[in-house]
Amino acid sequence: MAGRASRVKALPGSRSISGRKSGSTRWRVVMFGILRWRALRLCALHRAEGGQAASLNFGGTAAVVFGGAAAQNPCKALGRAPAMTIPSGAFIQVCHVVDNLEAACARYNQLFGMGPFIGGGNGVLDNHVYRGQPADPIRIRGVFVQSGDLNIELVELVSSGPSAFHDMYPSGQQGIHHMAMFCADYEGTRDRYVAAGMPVASEFVVSFGAQICYIDARETMGHMIELYPESDIIRSMYARARHEAENWDGKQLIIPW
Repeated sequence: MAGRASRVKALPGSRSISGRKSGSTRWRVVMFGILRWRALRLCALHRAEGGQAASLNFGGTAAVVFGGAAAQNPCKALGRAPAMTIPSGAFIQVCHVVDNLEAACARYNQLFGMGPFIGGGNGVLDNHVYRGQPADPIRIRGVFVQSGDLNIELVELVSSGPSAFHDMYPSGQQGIHHMAMFCADYEGTRDRYVAAGMPVASEFVVSFGAQICYIDARETMGHMIELYPESDIIRSMYARARHEAENWDGKQLIIPW
C-alpha cells in the first residue's frame, strides 16, 4: 500500500500523500525562482554597464516591473546599493611601514633578492592636513625598490604626531600601509573617493611642490590608497628605481636620490 500511495498523483492545488508540493505549486515556485534570478542578473548588469530596464516577463504569465525611479536603477527595487566606479589610474606601488629602514632593506634583499634601494634620507611631508585639521608635518625616511613591474616603498616613521601612517601603525608595528596610483584629475579623483565613503586621512605637500594624499580605504581594502597628481618628478623617481634595479652590480645596497 505504501508503494502504491507514493505513486498517486496529487490534484492541482493540493498535496500528495507523501507531503510533496503539487505540480502547480512547484511551477509557481520555479517561476518565482527564475524571475528572482533574472532580476538579480539585471541588477548586476546595471551595476556593470549602467543599463536600463523597465520590466521582466516570463512567458506572458508573470512579470516583474521596475517602474519610476527603479526603472533607472533596478538595484534599488531589490534593496541593494549600486556600486560606484571611481575612474583612476593603475596601482603602481605597494608601501610597507618598517621599524628600521636599513635592517628592512637588508632583509628584503636577503629574502627576495631586491635591490638596490633608492633614497634613505629624511623626508618632510609639509602643510599636513590630518582629517580636515592642520597638523604637524609628517617626518619619514623612505626608499624605493623595484620588484619586476611593481615598485615597493619602505617607510620608517620618524615623527609621532597624528597621521595616516600612525592610524595604522601607532607604536612601531610593521606592515602594508598603502597602494599608490597617479591621477589625471587629482582633485576630482580624491573627491570621488570621499563621496564613496573613503575619507582623506592625510594630505600634504612634498619638497618639490606636489600635493599628495592618503585615502582611508581600510574598510574596503584593508589599507590606505595614495593618490599622486601627474608629476614629471615623481615619474622620474619610479624610472630611476627601475633603471637602477636593471643595472645593479649588487655592491651598494642603498643609493641616495
